[in-house]
Amino acid sequence: MRRAGRDGIGRAALALVLAAWIAAARAGAGVPAVPGDDAAIRASHVVHATPEGMPADAADLRTRVLLVDPDERHLSLLDGETYAPLRRIALDPALAGAPPVSPDGRFAFLATRDGRVRKLDLLTLRSVAEIRVGSALHSVALSGDGRVLMAGNAAPHTLVALDARDLALIRRIAVRNKDGITSRVARVVDATPRQSFIATFSDIPEAWEMSWEANPQPVYEGLVHDFKLREGHIVEGPFAPRRSRLDLPIADFFFEPSFEHMLGVPPDGATAHVVHLDVRRAIRRTPLPGRPHAGGGAAWERAGRPVLALPNCAEGVVSVLDRATWQVVRHVAVDAPGCALAHHDASPYVWLGGFDGALRGCFVVIDKATLEAAGRVCPQPGAVAARLVFSRDGRHALASVGSTLVVYDSATLREVKRVPLQAASLAEPDI
Repeated sequence: MRRAGRDGIGRAALALVLAAWIAAARAGAGVPAVPGDDAAIRASHVVHATPEGMPADAADLRTRVLLVDPDERHLSLLDGETYAPLRRIALDPALAGAPPVSPDGRFAFLATRDGRVRKLDLLTLRSVAEIRVGSALHSVALSGDGRVLMAGNAAPHTLVALDARDLALIRRIAVRNKDGITSRVARVVDATPRQSFIATFSDIPEAWEMSWEANPQPVYEGLVHDFKLREGHIVEGPFAPRRSRLDLPIADFFFEPSFEHMLGVPPDGATAHVVHLDVRRAIRRTPLPGRPHAGGGAAWERAGRPVLALPNCAEGVVSVLDRATWQVVRHVAVDAPGCALAHHDASPYVWLGGFDGALRGCFVVIDKATLEAAGRVCPQPGAVAARLVFSRDGRHALASVGSTLVVYDSATLREVKRVPLQAASLAEPDI
């Protein structure tokens, strides 16, 4: 789910965007099947609207919520106050993660797993631009200033930087290490406190940090005696990678709020590796039980101390670490293995989901102060629930279960309402 912002949307506008996208798909014979070079990517670029032709935003438009269904094949636009569904869009193939939204809330960037990226105007529900950056897209991230969209591909092995205004290609970056070994991109995230993107990989033991500043500093690889004399191997140009060396390929990472450290769990799940992004290597390795999932972690302040919690996909525990020492504070016992945590500063609880078996479709809530399991919330036992998120102010916890949105009071855990999302479905063909 994403908080979207603004409105003024009608059925006719949605019909227009659906028709445009369907027409583009039917005309897709001219779009390269696997855009492997700059020319092929540029050939797939289509601009549907320019800023001059778009209506201006209005300050009195109500806040909206953009909701991705559990199947990642439907996108719903909701009223941010009542959570009433406004419009529902079917997508094929599925989205490659939740769409980033521009800082002003006006635009969403829809990336599908077949490598297509579209910019959607949430005020009019019209497509602004589209482009195809690969054939298997894993992840996209929008820079904190809203200027650059970075896409990470599993095929081909590339990162692709796009101008967020119209999705024009800025740079295609081949992913390979110093030995020439290439890799799939596992994930790319925006690290606004560092004004950079961070990418992790499935096949090489590295993590890359790439500045999205307009005038980035050059990157020095290897040992440098004097930066003023520009000694050492210098990598210049936009999005030059600063490489953090890892013990082995690690795709699963959690990024603390400052983005100074990233905590990764290798495939065997036996140890959490703490990587310092300024030192560019792991500075600590903390043994953990079972199979912790770093990408499903959560971080908060407890009694004045920063802590980080990792769910466990193999054992019924949640491991809580002190972020100052990276030592285990407690292994919180829960009834079953769960793979995803969610929290908001306004809620006294961290919510654990992603269960199978008897707790499928449920959430276990953990008291953030006592680090004890404090209860259970089951929107629809046995169903597959999406990863739970919070409203912007944190008062409500939102979980989509099938075609229903269930809203909870995040402090009392009481159910507030159920909203059927299919009420906003339209009969037009899928995009």
